[in-house]
Amino acid sequence: MINIRFLWSLWKFCFISLGVIFFVTSCAPTTPVERKPEVRRTCAQCHPELVAEFEIGVVHQPITEKNCEACHLPHGLVPVILMLQPVPAVCLPCHEDFKEADSKTSVHEPVSNGECESCHNPHNSEYPKLLTDPAKKLCFNCHEQEPFTRATVHAPLDEGCSECHVAHMADQQGLLTMSRDDLCASCHEVGSKEFNAAHQDFPVTTRCTNCHAQHSSSDPGLLREVVHPPVRNGDCNDCHEVQGSVIKELSFDEGLCLACHDDIPDMAQHAPVKEGECQECHDEHASEYFGMLAETPTRVCLNCCYARLRRQRPAELPIDQEISTRGTDPNARLEVERLLRSLQPEERFILLLLDGEGWSVAEIAQRLGWTKVNVKVRAHRARKKLRRLLEEEGGP
Repeated sequence: MINIRFLWSLWKFCFISLGVIFFVTSCAPTTPVERKPEVRRTCAQCHPELVAEFEIGVVHQPITEKNCEACHLPHGLVPVILMLQPVPAVCLPCHEDFKEADSKTSVHEPVSNGECESCHNPHNSEYPKLLTDPAKKLCFNCHEQEPFTRATVHAPLDEGCSECHVAHMADQQGLLTMSRDDLCASCHEVGSKEFNAAHQDFPVTTRCTNCHAQHSSSDPGLLREVVHPPVRNGDCNDCHEVQGSVIKELSFDEGLCLACHDDIPDMAQHAPVKEGECQECHDEHASEYFGMLAETPTRVCLNCCYARLRRQRPAELPIDQEISTRGTDPNARLEVERLLRSLQPEERFILLLLDGEGWSVAEIAQRLGWTKVNVKVRAHRARKKLRRLLEEEGGP
């Protein structure tokens, strides 16, 4: 039997609901309401104090245009600085020439490391080109000052490093604006009477830095710090003779070094000495290092030993090609090389022989005169240091 009370309650509910709906719809507007579009404020509108601060001095173009969004993302209510991309990727859309860095002969280290802000302010600066310091001071933030401030300073240095070097990347070694010989000839009248007289009438046209320091020197003639006595005394004929326009150098068999260093063969059994390859370790005219070494003592020894050891091995792929063929990641070789450069030369040398060249512990011990235990200990310490460097950078 149908419950009369339930039907009555249902009928009242429906009647009241229809009344409410009718009331609400009758109060609603007959035309749609126009909503104002939401306007997003720009960085410059919210941060006028920063705009005023950054518009002083030399100003980065996006700041001039009040286009902070060229580099930054809006942060809303959270006060945090958000970049569109990390440096240097955020710089490349405007500074497209830096995309050619991989094809250049030399690239300034801050550029290759993507450290634009080590030299430039991103917003504004009191110095040209948005530099963080005056140009003459800026380079000394990384480069040791002493080699540039000796008693005799090369004249172009008074005008700044940019007289001879480009700041970012170059087609020449050493970030030079042109080849070494052309660069020297751009200021010095090579071949002139005065120039030849200063060089004992030898037809010198190239390799200026074999005798002269590029930046500064303790010598009035800008000679390098350690000078071979024949060069110092102007006795070039002791080692050279002129044949037409060619400067000929005597050979070791003709007494090039033994004429003065007649005690060396009896005192030393070093392989380069016995073979007359003095220039493998020494500069023949002048040097920045004691004993007229071509480079620092450690580097001279390692370069020489490594080259000789390679010559005694069967022909194999160069180490860089070996590394590049062992993985599919094109960045792997660069990462390995970068980590190896973080090690000391001795540590890098032992790992290259073991892991790069595939030498056995016994073979290295025999060739270098070390004990097998010594080889293992050195390799263990080098690998441990390499592993620690990798872990510090968040590697596996």
